Amino acid sequence: MQIKGIGYDRTHGARRDQDNTGRGYQPTDGYDDGAVRNLTGELTDLDGHTYIDEREGAILNEMADLLGNHKLVPFFGAGISRPQLGFASAGLAKQLADQIGQRPSILLSELSDSFIDKIGEDALIGFLKEKLVLSQFDDAKVSAHRLLLSLSLNLLYMTNQDNLFELVAEHYCRPYRRVVTLADLSDVIPGEPILIKFHGDPDVPSSIVFGKRSYEARIKSNDHPLDIKLRAASYVG
Repeated sequence: MQIKGIGYDRTHGARRDQDNTGRGYQPTDGYDDGAVRNLTGELTDLDGHTYIDEREGAILNEMADLLGNHKLVPFFGAGISRPQLGFASAGLAKQLADQIGQRPSILLSELSDSFIDKIGEDALIGFLKEKLVLSQFDDAKVSAHRLLLSLSLNLLYMTNQDNLFELVAEHYCRPYRRVVTLADLSDVIPGEPILIKFHGDPDVPSSIVFGKRSYEARIKSNDHPLDIKLRAASYVG
């Protein structure tokens, strides 16, 4: 999907054509003939161009500038892995609830704490490994991961505990150094691409931030070593 413009400027009666050529304004009475809104509410024309409003365009321009100056840190979460994993937080909550005989209507974070209280933390780590750690992937279901990889950034933050980004990066011969602990951070070679797993990884059980208690502990930690990179850069979550 090509993003061609910044929508219809109702004040000036012009469409800003700021595509890759940066050609500026083109007078118009409104959106192009045949423009319709797709299922996500985006306005598209018959050629598949997508129009966005001026505010969104300004945000995208700012993001592009930050990316160009290596001052933007993509901060992504579980939503990008849903196509491959086949479930979101609600689905994961139901599976947890089924194992401890509890209703899945409560928050996943609270349900995770109940799971630990009833079965133990080791059981939760085992559950996460079973559901989130994969040995292979379907390339058609990891488009977001491939897009992130194509940006060729040296620093990425993720809250996911799955290993999909690592698998995709390895598959395309563009591996990232996975950073979960302070020891991992100290092992980073200057210039090496870094993937900071902000909420931990099942391979390091003590690093996992999943239940409400672990979230609260993480938030209260003002000097956590994995925060250091965020203090020097703007990020988009």
